[in-house]
Amino acid sequence: MTIAEREALLNLAFRPHYPIEDPDSFFGREAEKDRVVQALHSPGQHIVIYGERGAGKTSLARVSTIGYSRVDVFCERESSFSKLARDVILKYQSENPAKLVFDAANNRVSINGVMKALDDLDGNSLKALLPKETFVLIFDEVDRLPEGTIASLGEFTKNLATDTPAITLIFVGVGETVAELLRGHDSVFRNIRSVGLGKFGPDSTIQSILDKGGRTLGLIFSPESIASIVDASDRYPYYVQLLGITSARVAMSEGASTVTQDHVMRGAESAAQDADETLRDAYEAAILSSRSDVYKYILWGLATLDNRVEGAVGQIAEAASRYATSPISAQVAGAALKKLAGGDRSNIVSTRVMGPKKTFYSFSHPLMRGFVRLRIINANHNGPQ
Repeated sequence: MTIAEREALLNLAFRPHYPIEDPDSFFGREAEKDRVVQALHSPGQHIVIYGERGAGKTSLARVSTIGYSRVDVFCERESSFSKLARDVILKYQSENPAKLVFDAANNRVSINGVMKALDDLDGNSLKALLPKETFVLIFDEVDRLPEGTIASLGEFTKNLATDTPAITLIFVGVGETVAELLRGHDSVFRNIRSVGLGKFGPDSTIQSILDKGGRTLGLIFSPESIASIVDASDRYPYYVQLLGITSARVAMSEGASTVTQDHVMRGAESAAQDADETLRDAYEAAILSSRSDVYKYILWGLATLDNRVEGAVGQIAEAASRYATSPISAQVAGAALKKLAGGDRSNIVSTRVMGPKKTFYSFSHPLMRGFVRLRIINANHNGPQ
């Protein structure tokens, strides 16, 4: 097998950087998928899929709508409603040239003999150009949009629910709640079914993903390798897929038939390199010090707090001391954490104050915990870094 053939097979088995579209490779989101499908069969109801990056939101939207006439639109930063409407119509027209005729010279489309200019499309114009039969429109990365555009999408949603109930809109974006994603405009989005995504639950879900990917590659993931991926991934789908592909690549390059814990540890190095660049930059800026590794060890301790997402100063100091050459006191840890929560250290840590002497610390970015765990694995395998 050539390297090109191996890489093609690996990217068929695992999809860390591209949404999953094969329902047979989509695990652990059965209840959420059922909620989306139910809404698709409910005329006039629309869907908001929210959660952190790496949770599988786009994959859920695409797998759930297989078999439907569909257009996906990526929301660019600062896009206006008319810009989104133009993107929708151009994508729909390219897939349905018999229904919409595009006049590029005059920048307009015609439907049933009626011409519509593509500049400054409003909600009524967009609605007139869309099909009246069952149709799904996915707006991805809605959190990137300005508030005015979100408000316009809300008004458009209300009008569709009343006048064109066969069309279902799916809004996908980063946020801990629907209200956070829609930033105060959730009241104009009526008839919305919200679907939130977080980490994977049972270990069996992660094992199913690795087993399925392994069968595609002719590999078996050992129980120890699965346990390592469960722990290192922090149960986020993104890291499960990333560690799956990197550890399998190491095993295949050696001609092994079983992915071992050692393959996972060695694959974690390239997983950290392949991870989101913003995570790498924030981590490197946070640990930078000419005098000691205290910031690094504090982050390591926070990342390994018995699967808790936050901790008090004393708990973090104790966990960090397991990696340091000498114990880290609560006083030193507290001073470091305050700087890590400040702008001079990338705001990598956030705080939750519960009283005058009760402050808890967690990672500001939910995927940072998993990234730090990858760096710990790298250090354990390759030595200090």
